[in-house]
Amino acid sequence: MGRIGKKVLCWTLCLMMVVVMLPISTREAKASEDNGTCTIKISVVDADDSTEIRDAEIIVTKDDEDNTLVDSWTTDENVTHEVENVKPGNYIIKEVSSPDGYNKVETEIKINVSNDGKITLMGPYSTSDIDVADDGTLILKNQKKNVVDMGEKYDGISWNKELQKYEISNYIGLLTFAKIVNGELSINDILPIVGTSACAFISDGIEAIDASASDPQNPGYDATLAWTPIGNKALPYTGTFDGNGCTIKGLTIDSADNYIGLFGYVGEGGCVQNVNLEGGSIKGNYCVGGVAGEIYKGTVSNCYNTGKVEGSGYYVGGVVGRNSGTVSNCYNTNAVRSESGEYVGGVAGWNQGTVSNCYNTGKVEGSSENVGGVAGWNRGTVSNCYNTGEVEGSSDVGGVAGWNQ
Repeated sequence: MGRIGKKVLCWTLCLMMVVVMLPISTREAKASEDNGTCTIKISVVDADDSTEIRDAEIIVTKDDEDNTLVDSWTTDENVTHEVENVKPGNYIIKEVSSPDGYNKVETEIKINVSNDGKITLMGPYSTSDIDVADDGTLILKNQKKNVVDMGEKYDGISWNKELQKYEISNYIGLLTFAKIVNGELSINDILPIVGTSACAFISDGIEAIDASASDPQNPGYDATLAWTPIGNKALPYTGTFDGNGCTIKGLTIDSADNYIGLFGYVGEGGCVQNVNLEGGSIKGNYCVGGVAGEIYKGTVSNCYNTGKVEGSGYYVGGVVGRNSGTVSNCYNTNAVRSESGEYVGGVAGWNQGTVSNCYNTGKVEGSSENVGGVAGWNRGTVSNCYNTGEVEGSSDVGGVAGWNQ
């Protein structure tokens, strides 16, 4: 990133001066009509394409104890603004607010106006924020908050350049993110990152996402809206997904596949947090969980599930089917059941990692052994957890852990 050191811009009555300072050559500026004063021209532009933008609020004050106001304006159709008859002294130029969709320049720009009308930028400043045009205009560069407008094709998801993450606002956005992770979409002009390490968050202010379109029993069901879990054994999810406290309502999966849940497989370093599931139901074969089918050296935290979870085989849990990572601050309140397999738990069916600060209140039922209110089978750590739900199984059945080493 470039830096601007002290940089002299010259306004004179009769003489055009060019002064070269590092690291950017000084620009010539238009002279004022009044001796000893100058005119400062200021423009606000899009940092990416340099087009002038409106609705940025700018102020100029004296750099004194009271920060005396000299001028203030909001950019309009005459985007380049002129502050006239500026007398010698020190001044501060500040962007108070930026237009919707842009980040303002946070830096206060300090300048000095000399007795002979010369203006010096009292840097250093970043050239990504501030520059000077050939005619001496001081340019403030606003960065877009989100550089990707997905349009109708990718409704409900956008790329947040500042955070380098996808931002999701509805169920279609969730479906698209699953495709991004699972390798069903390729990098293009509006999808800068695809694959298992892609990160995402649900937009601020989105309290709930309606996922009822995933239910095959709904009238007019569209199979293209069926839920495919994010990540699988071949493509484990290794990014960070932050639900931002949002509740996904009515997510329904009826599958004969393994690794079934909102996430199918969370791999090493993967993190799923602050996302809740209400209603709906999750059904699969092996490794079935409300939030994740399996976690391998990854993390699930601050999540809950209130929908039914059912598996045909082993490793079935209200939150996570099989865990060798970390599950913390999570709970389940609905029934968890395995038709013919073992390792069934209210929070985790099988645990060889850490389960902490979790609880279950739903019924846990297995037709075989290793059935527990929190963990069906435990060879890891279970701490600060409890269960109030009924637990049924053929052997190795426990209120907290069915089998524990």
